[in-house]
Amino acid sequence: MINDVIPLFILVLCATAGVVLLDVIFLSLVRCGRLSKNSVVASLSLAFFMFLGLVAVLVFVNRSVPRLVQASTILLYFTGCLLYMEMRSILSRGYSFRILIDLKRFGERAEIATLKSEYGGMGIRGLVLKRVRTAVDFGLVRFDGTRVGPLTTMGRALATVGLYLRALLRLQHVG
Repeated sequence: MINDVIPLFILVLCATAGVVLLDVIFLSLVRCGRLSKNSVVASLSLAFFMFLGLVAVLVFVNRSVPRLVQASTILLYFTGCLLYMEMRSILSRGYSFRILIDLKRFGERAEIATLKSEYGGMGIRGLVLKRVRTAVDFGLVRFDGTRVGPLTTMGRALATVGLYLRALLRLQHVG
């Protein structure tokens, strides 16, 4: 049994690493201007890469191992993908992480006013604008350059679900 599990574990690691590699290549192509910077396309590409990895896992999973081991293999693969997506999200968009980077850049000490004005070179205004543009790219809200809103149907649905989930989890302050 253990001889069947180790190759499956290696398969999951390789499939997850493949997803990460494809995503990094895609993001590099976007950054150098060879592909569109559309956030929806970027998100769909990651989902597509995850699907390709799942197909690889399903094709190569040994059918002689018990179904529980097969299911665990698939769940382990999705866990790896979710961990990558969460890590990428925190590193690229995390408020707290950005503040830590700015503090490191300023010799590990800074006034609040400095952090507000800098915030990764964008300042708070740039931060809000970046977030609004991302919401526009995902089709969640409309933006005319000065006024944000109204929410789109998808934006309203996500906001409603988010409010209910925050209430359910008793989250008061989120950023």
